[in-house]
Amino acid sequence: MDPMVIFFTSGTSGCPKMAKHSHGLSLRSSFPSSRKLLQLKTSDVLWCLSDPGWIMNAVGALFEPWTAGSTVFIHYLPQFDPKIIVQTLSKYPITQCITAPSVYRMILHQNFTRYGE
Repeated sequence: MDPMVIFFTSGTSGCPKMAKHSHGLSLRSSFPSSRKLLQLKTSDVLWCLSDPGWIMNAVGALFEPWTAGSTVFIHYLPQFDPKIIVQTLSKYPITQCITAPSVYRMILHQNFTRYGE
């Protein structure tokens, strides 16, 4: 079967590798059972911080939000900066954010006191 898309693995256990996915990837994502990961509602605004080359971006910024009818937030980050991420989260009505665990760790090291209660 012809591949629909080729994503890259994270490289956690070595160099990133290409992983082919069939057209079934988009079909599986349209089933209600596949929407349990993010539990999105139509009122949600989702920001996926994943690079477009990773499968998390397709699931977190394309398939799941579209099938749930929620809004996808897009923000250009020329380079990764946790301070900009925290500022963006405090400025816009983002209700859900999905990213790699290492990004969450970097965000938690930021100073949140200037953003008020």
